[in-house]
This record gives sequence, structure tokens and C-alpha cells, in this order.
Amino acid sequence: MSEATSSRTTEVYAVLPNATGNAIWMYPRPAGWTLPHVRLDEALWIRATDNLNRVLQAELGLPVTALYCADFRAEAQEGIDEVVWIVETHGAGTLLGENARWLRRQDIAELSLAQP
Repeated sequence: MSEATSSRTTEVYAVLPNATGNAIWMYPRPAGWTLPHVRLDEALWIRATDNLNRVLQAELGLPVTALYCADFRAEAQEGIDEVVWIVETHGAGTLLGENARWLRRQDIAELSLAQP
């Protein structure tokens, strides 16, 4: 009996607002500005946030908690799910990301985005 295996990948994007809620943390990339994100070599169960918090903490450089899923697209690309999480930070530290910065809505409207 052969066992069918399906490889699923999840691209996780994090919306991290600043303390006043008027800007979000974004990174410049060759294709345009992007939210912090990580690729998981697994399907992500939306309610299981422990592993998600750990990988986002490693990406951002400080403790974060995934609050809620704001968007989910199953198989946005073949075999890749995309999910957007709203996260909060709850610790001191320095956010990671070369040339990354806090951007307000009006800043983002004028930028080229890697993924609108």
C-alpha cells in the first residue's frame, strides 16, 4: 500500500503595530517593501500559536504574541498557504531587519510593495 504525501508550506506574514498603533514594521526587499514573514515547511493550524510565536520572535528579534489571524488564503500559490497574523510585542529589545522601519499608512501608500 502506498501512502500519498502532500507537502504543504505556509507563508506567515506578521502585522506588528507600534505602541501608538499608527505605524507597522516593514522590511525593504528587492521586489518591494514587505511585512515581516517566515516560511514554515508545514501546514499551519490557525489556533496553534506556540510554534508561530517562537518563529516570529526569531524573525523579529523580540518576544511577540500572535493575537489573531487577519487573513488566510489556502493555496495562494500551488502548495503554499498564506496567512496574515496581527501580533504584539511585549518586551524590550531591538527589532531586526536591515533598513526596516516603522511605516504609517500614508508612507505605505507611496511605496512599491512586494505583495500588495
